[in-house]
Amino acid sequence: MIVPAALAAALHWPRVRLHAGDVRFWLAPLWFLLAVSLWLAPMIMAALATGLDPYRAYMDDILFRQTARRYMQSWDHHQPWWYFLAIMPSMWLPAFLLLPWALPAWWRRLRRRDPRYLLPLAWWLLVVLFFSIPHGKRDVYILPALPMFCLALAPLLPGLLKRRDVQGVLGAFAALLAAGLTLIGALALLGDPGFEIRLTHGRGLAPGATDALAWTALAMGIWGGLSLWASGRVRPVA
Repeated sequence: MIVPAALAAALHWPRVRLHAGDVRFWLAPLWFLLAVSLWLAPMIMAALATGLDPYRAYMDDILFRQTARRYMQSWDHHQPWWYFLAIMPSMWLPAFLLLPWALPAWWRRLRRRDPRYLLPLAWWLLVVLFFSIPHGKRDVYILPALPMFCLALAPLLPGLLKRRDVQGVLGAFAALLAAGLTLIGALALLGDPGFEIRLTHGRGLAPGATDALAWTALAMGIWGGLSLWASGRVRPVA
C-alpha cells in the first residue's frame, strides 16, 4: 500500500499525503513488528539457547528455506509466468465476470487521479506481479489481492447491477452453477462408483465423505435452481 501511495504523493495526486514526519505514521509498522516479535523472539532464543540441531533446522526452515529460498529457487509447484492470469478468472467468480465493465470505469477514475481506486488496484497488480516472478506458484499465493480487487469493484456495483447485460451474465452464471452442482451431486450418488473412488483418492477424503459432499452439492444445486425460478416470478414493486 505504501508504494502506490508514495507514487501518488510524488505526482501530487489530490488528497494523498504520507505524513512520514508525523509520529503516528510509524505506529502501524511498529505494532506490526511488535506482533511478529511475540513469536519470532522466543523462537530464535529457544533455537539458539538449546544448541540442538533440530531446533536450528526448524529456525532455518521457517526463516529462510520456506521464504527467500522458496522464492528464489522454487523446488515444487512449477507453473508458467501467466499461471495467475488463468487462475483469477476461474477462482474469483462471480466477481471476475464484471471485469469487462469494471476496466473502463477504473480507467476513467484513474485518469481523474482518484487515489481511492489507485491504492487497491495497485495492491492487486503488485501482489500478482510479485508472485508471478518465481517458478513455484499456487493459487492461494495471490489471495491477499482478492479483497483489494473487491474493494475497487464495490463502488461500481450499484450501477453495474442495473445493467441488463450484467444481469444476464450473472443470471447465466448462477443457472450454470446450480445445474452443475445438481448434476455432480446426482452423478456422485447414482452414477458410476468409479467417480466416487477417484474423488476419494484424488482429494484424500475419508471413505464416507463423498456421500456427504454429494448430498450437499445436490441440495445447493436444487436450492439455487428454485431460487432462480422464484426470483423470475417476482415483479418489482413501484
